[in-house]
Amino acid sequence: MLAHPMSQVRPGTAHRVSTGEWESITPSCLSHYVNSLRFDTLNVLLHLAEKTNAGVIPGRVRVIQGDVVELVPEIRADVAYFDPPYAGVMSYEKEYRIIDQLLEGTTRSTSPFTARDGASMIDTLLERAQHIPIWVLSFGNAVASLEELEAKMIRLGRRTKAIAIRYQHLPAVATEEKKASNREYLLIGVDPRSTLPLRLEGVREEVAE
Repeated sequence: MLAHPMSQVRPGTAHRVSTGEWESITPSCLSHYVNSLRFDTLNVLLHLAEKTNAGVIPGRVRVIQGDVVELVPEIRADVAYFDPPYAGVMSYEKEYRIIDQLLEGTTRSTSPFTARDGASMIDTLLERAQHIPIWVLSFGNAVASLEELEAKMIRLGRRTKAIAIRYQHLPAVATEEKKASNREYLLIGVDPRSTLPLRLEGVREEVAE
Protein backbone atom coordinates (compact mmCIF):
# COMPACT_ATOMS: atom_id res chain seq x y z
CA MET A 1 0.00 0.00 0.00
CA LEU A 2 2.94 2.33 0.59
CA ALA A 3 3.79 1.90 -3.09
CA HIS A 4 0.55 3.58 -4.15
CA PRO A 5 -0.35 7.27 -3.82
CA MET A 6 -2.35 7.90 -0.63
CA SER A 7 -2.36 4.07 -0.20
CA GLN A 8 -5.18 3.94 -2.77
CA VAL A 9 -4.75 0.83 -4.89
CA ARG A 10 -6.59 1.79 -8.06
CA PRO A 11 -6.04 2.44 -11.79
CA GLY A 12 -4.31 5.76 -12.25
CA THR A 13 -0.93 6.94 -13.39
CA ALA A 14 1.15 3.93 -12.31
CA HIS A 15 1.55 2.77 -15.91
CA ARG A 16 3.43 5.99 -16.66
CA VAL A 17 6.12 4.95 -14.21
CA SER A 18 6.90 1.83 -16.27
CA THR A 19 7.09 3.89 -19.48
CA GLY A 20 9.17 6.67 -17.95
CA GLU A 21 6.53 9.39 -18.39
CA TRP A 22 7.46 10.94 -15.04
CA GLU A 23 6.63 14.52 -16.02
CA SER A 24 3.00 13.64 -16.72
CA ILE A 25 2.43 12.35 -13.18
CA THR A 26 0.90 14.82 -10.74
CA PRO A 27 3.27 16.08 -8.01
CA SER A 28 1.02 14.71 -5.26
CA CYS A 29 1.47 11.18 -6.68
CA LEU A 30 5.01 11.36 -8.00
CA SER A 31 6.80 11.11 -4.64
CA HIS A 32 4.88 7.93 -3.77
CA TYR A 33 5.99 6.21 -6.97
CA VAL A 34 9.59 7.32 -6.51
CA ASN A 35 9.68 6.10 -2.92
CA SER A 36 8.07 2.79 -3.89
CA LEU A 37 11.14 1.93 -5.97
CA ARG A 38 13.00 1.50 -2.68
CA PHE A 39 10.52 -0.98 -1.19
CA ASP A 40 11.83 -4.03 -3.05
CA THR A 41 14.92 -4.48 -0.89
CA LEU A 42 15.09 -6.83 2.08
CA ASN A 43 16.48 -4.17 4.43
CA VAL A 44 13.57 -1.82 3.77
CA LEU A 45 10.97 -4.57 4.21
CA LEU A 46 12.63 -5.69 7.44
CA HIS A 47 12.58 -2.10 8.71
CA LEU A 48 8.85 -1.82 7.95
CA ALA A 49 8.19 -5.12 9.72
CA GLU A 50 10.12 -3.93 12.80
CA LYS A 51 8.15 -0.66 12.87
CA THR A 52 4.90 -2.62 12.69
CA ASN A 53 5.97 -4.99 15.46
CA ALA A 54 6.97 -2.04 17.65
CA GLY A 55 3.32 -1.01 17.74
CA VAL A 56 2.25 -4.29 19.35
CA ILE A 57 1.60 -4.02 23.08
CA PRO A 58 3.26 -6.83 25.08
CA GLY A 59 0.98 -9.29 26.81
CA ARG A 60 -1.61 -11.93 26.02
CA VAL A 61 -4.11 -11.37 23.24
CA ARG A 62 -7.05 -13.09 21.62
CA VAL A 63 -7.96 -12.29 18.03
CA ILE A 64 -11.53 -12.75 16.79
CA GLN A 65 -12.85 -12.21 13.28
CA GLY A 66 -16.56 -11.64 12.87
CA ASP A 67 -19.48 -9.22 13.07
CA VAL A 68 -18.79 -6.92 16.02
CA VAL A 69 -22.51 -6.40 16.69
CA GLU A 70 -22.90 -10.15 17.12
CA LEU A 71 -19.67 -10.69 19.04
CA VAL A 72 -19.62 -7.82 21.54
CA PRO A 73 -22.25 -9.23 23.97
CA GLU A 74 -19.97 -12.21 24.60
CA ILE A 75 -16.80 -10.17 25.14
CA ARG A 76 -15.81 -9.54 28.76
CA ALA A 77 -13.64 -6.44 29.13
CA ASP A 78 -13.19 -3.31 31.23
CA VAL A 79 -12.66 -1.03 28.22
CA ALA A 80 -13.99 -1.27 24.66
CA TYR A 81 -12.45 0.87 21.93
CA PHE A 82 -14.77 1.17 18.93
CA ASP A 83 -13.22 2.42 15.69
CA PRO A 84 -15.83 1.55 13.04
CA PRO A 85 -15.62 2.70 9.40
CA TYR A 86 -16.72 6.32 9.27
CA ALA A 87 -20.16 7.02 7.82
CA GLY A 88 -20.53 8.81 4.50
CA VAL A 89 -16.90 8.50 3.39
CA MET A 90 -14.62 6.08 1.53
CA SER A 91 -15.60 2.42 1.72
CA TYR A 92 -12.69 0.19 2.71
CA GLU A 93 -14.28 -2.73 0.90
CA LYS A 94 -14.43 -0.75 -2.34
CA GLU A 95 -11.03 0.91 -1.95
CA TYR A 96 -9.16 -2.32 -1.23
CA ARG A 97 -11.23 -4.64 -3.40
CA ILE A 98 -8.28 -5.40 -5.66
CA ILE A 99 -6.22 -6.54 -2.63
CA ASP A 100 -9.00 -8.87 -1.49
CA GLN A 101 -9.19 -10.29 -4.99
CA LEU A 102 -5.43 -10.81 -5.19
CA LEU A 103 -4.98 -12.33 -1.73
CA GLU A 104 -8.26 -14.18 -1.22
CA GLY A 105 -9.94 -14.33 -4.62
CA THR A 106 -13.06 -12.67 -3.26
CA THR A 107 -14.78 -9.34 -2.69
CA ARG A 108 -16.59 -8.06 0.39
CA SER A 109 -19.88 -6.21 0.78
CA THR A 110 -19.73 -2.64 2.06
CA SER A 111 -19.91 -2.23 5.84
CA PRO A 112 -23.24 -0.77 7.03
CA PHE A 113 -21.23 1.71 9.12
CA THR A 114 -19.97 3.34 5.89
CA ALA A 115 -23.45 4.18 4.60
CA ARG A 116 -24.82 7.73 4.85
CA ASP A 117 -26.93 6.58 7.80
CA GLY A 118 -24.09 4.49 9.23
CA ALA A 119 -24.03 6.45 12.49
CA SER A 120 -27.28 4.71 13.42
CA MET A 121 -25.28 1.48 13.71
CA ILE A 122 -23.49 2.97 16.70
CA ASP A 123 -26.73 2.89 18.69
CA THR A 124 -27.01 -0.86 18.16
CA LEU A 125 -23.34 -1.38 18.97
CA LEU A 126 -23.48 0.56 22.25
CA GLU A 127 -26.73 -1.05 23.33
CA ARG A 128 -25.12 -4.47 22.99
CA ALA A 129 -21.99 -3.34 24.88
CA GLN A 130 -23.66 -2.02 28.03
CA HIS A 131 -21.94 -4.66 30.16
CA ILE A 132 -18.55 -3.04 29.41
CA PRO A 133 -17.88 -0.20 31.91
CA ILE A 134 -15.81 2.11 29.70
CA TRP A 135 -16.39 2.91 26.03
CA VAL A 136 -14.04 4.78 23.73
CA LEU A 137 -15.38 5.70 20.29
CA SER A 138 -13.65 7.37 17.34
CA PHE A 139 -15.70 8.58 14.39
CA GLY A 140 -15.63 11.12 11.56
CA ASN A 141 -17.77 14.21 11.08
CA ALA A 142 -18.96 13.65 7.50
CA VAL A 143 -22.58 13.01 8.53
CA ALA A 144 -22.68 13.12 12.36
CA SER A 145 -22.00 15.89 14.86
CA LEU A 146 -20.11 15.51 18.12
CA GLU A 147 -23.27 16.36 20.05
CA GLU A 148 -25.26 13.64 18.25
CA LEU A 149 -22.66 10.98 19.02
CA GLU A 150 -22.35 12.10 22.62
CA ALA A 151 -26.13 11.92 23.00
CA LYS A 152 -26.04 8.24 22.02
CA MET A 153 -23.87 7.52 25.06
CA ILE A 154 -25.81 9.81 27.40
CA ARG A 155 -29.06 8.10 26.41
CA LEU A 156 -27.62 4.86 27.76
CA GLY A 157 -26.68 6.47 31.07
CA ARG A 158 -23.00 7.15 30.43
CA ARG A 159 -20.93 10.04 31.76
CA THR A 160 -19.09 11.41 28.77
CA LYS A 161 -16.15 13.37 27.51
CA ALA A 162 -16.07 14.36 23.83
CA ILE A 163 -13.18 15.79 21.83
CA ALA A 164 -13.06 17.06 18.23
CA ILE A 165 -9.62 16.76 16.64
CA ARG A 166 -8.66 18.70 13.52
CA TYR A 167 -7.11 16.48 10.87
CA GLN A 168 -6.48 16.33 7.14
CA HIS A 169 -7.62 13.25 5.27
CA LEU A 170 -5.73 12.71 2.00
CA PRO A 171 -4.49 16.34 1.99
CA ALA A 172 -2.96 15.95 -1.47
CA VAL A 173 -6.40 15.52 -3.05
CA ALA A 174 -8.75 17.13 -0.51
CA THR A 175 -10.35 20.52 -1.20
CA GLU A 176 -9.46 23.51 0.93
CA GLU A 177 -12.96 23.40 2.38
CA LYS A 178 -12.49 19.78 3.45
CA LYS A 179 -9.09 20.52 4.94
CA ALA A 180 -10.61 23.27 7.05
CA SER A 181 -13.71 21.38 8.18
CA ASN A 182 -12.53 17.78 8.67
CA ARG A 183 -12.73 16.59 12.26
CA GLU A 184 -12.15 13.28 13.94
CA TYR A 185 -14.26 12.73 17.04
CA LEU A 186 -13.07 10.91 20.14
CA LEU A 187 -15.65 10.13 22.80
CA ILE A 188 -15.40 8.39 26.16
CA GLY A 189 -18.44 7.00 27.94
CA VAL A 190 -18.22 5.67 31.50
CA ASP A 191 -20.82 3.71 33.41
CA PRO A 192 -21.31 5.74 36.64
CA ARG A 193 -21.79 2.46 38.53
CA SER A 194 -18.30 1.32 37.58
CA THR A 195 -15.75 0.92 40.38
CA LEU A 196 -12.80 1.29 38.02
CA PRO A 197 -10.37 4.06 39.08
CA LEU A 198 -11.16 6.64 36.40
CA ARG A 199 -12.04 10.31 36.79
CA LEU A 200 -13.93 11.94 33.96
CA GLU A 201 -15.04 15.52 33.56
CA GLY A 202 -18.06 15.88 31.31
CA VAL A 203 -16.67 18.61 29.05
CA ARG A 204 -16.33 19.07 25.33
CA GLU A 205 -13.01 20.10 23.83
CA GLU A 206 -11.45 20.79 20.44
CA VAL A 207 -7.83 19.91 19.73
CA ALA A 208 -5.77 21.17 16.80
CA GLU A 209 -3.15 18.93 15.20
